[in-house]
Amino acid sequence: MTFQLTYRSEAIEGISMEHINTILQTSRKFNSAHNITGCLIFYKGFFVQLLEGNEEIVKALFDNIEGDKRHNNVDLLSQEQVEQRVFDGWDMAFLNPSEEVTNGKREALLGTLDELAKDEKTPNFTSKVFWYNVETLLSDRGFYQSRSRE
Repeated sequence: MTFQLTYRSEAIEGISMEHINTILQTSRKFNSAHNITGCLIFYKGFFVQLLEGNEEIVKALFDNIEGDKRHNNVDLLSQEQVEQRVFDGWDMAFLNPSEEVTNGKREALLGTLDELAKDEKTPNFTSKVFWYNVETLLSDRGFYQSRSRE
């Protein structure tokens, strides 16, 4: 058994790819040392992340993430014990879809994500919540009503 947790958040205004790369470097180093796997999606100023590993370590990591000043509106979406990891072998998979994705490619990506969210083979509820939120973000439905990101 392993513990899975997924959340979404809103990046601070003006966050740069340099900040994102720093987050990734720090995450990958920590995750590798603590047998944590997962995936981070960043698109149009929003993050969606799934973390998996030892429950105590993942929860402590999430506590640190909540306090990180590079984002706000941190919403814990789901957490549970699961049979298998979704991102086994990935200390931190990362996706930053280009804002310049052509409509055909964008629609194909959204279709794939929608299938993953609904797939009966998706191992558990938390991973389904993760994929659903990724699809929601990339389809530009957004998460927060307080501020528009155009």
